[in-house]
Amino acid sequence: MEQEEFQYNLDVKRRDSLIFREQELKDLRDYSCENFNGLDRTTFETLINERFLDPDERVNEIPTARQFLDFMQRHSGEKISALGYAVCVERSDYRVTIEGLEGEQLSHEALVDFSNSFERADELDVDFENRKARCWYD
Repeated sequence: MEQEEFQYNLDVKRRDSLIFREQELKDLRDYSCENFNGLDRTTFETLINERFLDPDERVNEIPTARQFLDFMQRHSGEKISALGYAVCVERSDYRVTIEGLEGEQLSHEALVDFSNSFERADELDVDFENRKARCWYD
């Protein structure tokens, strides 16, 4: 059975207000593709619920947004945020893509799970001493 194509919400003003901080919004003006970081779990869920982010999109070997969100939900008491990029509405490939996660002040359990969950990332830094972790997929 063929999967139905995801229909993105095209309200770019709303989408960008969720993703970018106030100062970043002022500086955006015209962009083709803009990177972001610091996306919290609640906003991540809102992007999916409002259809700005396809939870099952797979780009290259990057885990799906759903897989990243599942990790954040498993460790909901931890300070973990997502990073990625937003493609402008004028482009035919308009979307939001999550490329990785970063966390600080993480528990030992979260650090171990982070290390195991994202071992195939292009960049993986798990620092047990400083309780920080970051993964990024190209």
